[in-house]
Amino acid sequence: MKAILINGQPKYQNQFKFVFDINGNQTSTNGFTVEDWTKWEFKDVGEIPTYDYDTQKLGEWDDSGIVISKSVINKTAEVISDELSAAKTNAIKSFENDTDSLIREVVGERANEYLLAEEEAIAFKAGGYIDADVTPSISSDAIANGRTNTEACDLILAMAVSWRDAQEKVRANRLLAKAQVKVATLISEIAPIKATWDGFLATLRTQIVG
Repeated sequence: MKAILINGQPKYQNQFKFVFDINGNQTSTNGFTVEDWTKWEFKDVGEIPTYDYDTQKLGEWDDSGIVISKSVINKTAEVISDELSAAKTNAIKSFENDTDSLIREVVGERANEYLLAEEEAIAFKAGGYIDADVTPSISSDAIANGRTNTEACDLILAMAVSWRDAQEKVRANRLLAKAQVKVATLISEIAPIKATWDGFLATLRTQIVG
């Protein structure tokens, strides 16, 4: 989609059907080149976000005789800026909320419990897996799941390593997505960033939650 400022307001037009030239005169785009678009100072602004448009009938234009409809929207630069700012804020909030949701799903309110089990497992392994020195965090897991204290200890450590790795990946991808959103100049640039984040999160959730 192309946009141009006419009388201080951006005009969005369907570049394959009809367009306003630099003086605001309606014309057909048939046969126009990239050089023409550049000369008229039109700029590619990507897809227009979802709005309630006023639809105008522009008459029959193509060979099939179908009446072509065009969505027209006039916005001030201030409105466009405000909408972009709101879209950025919402996207960044979604990254944070998604992270919190994943943590609740995996850890819940038991973060301190898991941290204690990890610390005790590290100490138990460092001490040589001596059963006389086993702590409740390890022995309770061993009894509940029919494992030896050593097996329970190693499993606790393996799960801790897996979760630490997942946390690092979530942080790295979240910070990258937030940085990309912050420098976006068009609302249309935000959707692909969010889609990449959603895809990453879905894959990670499958790996650690199942």
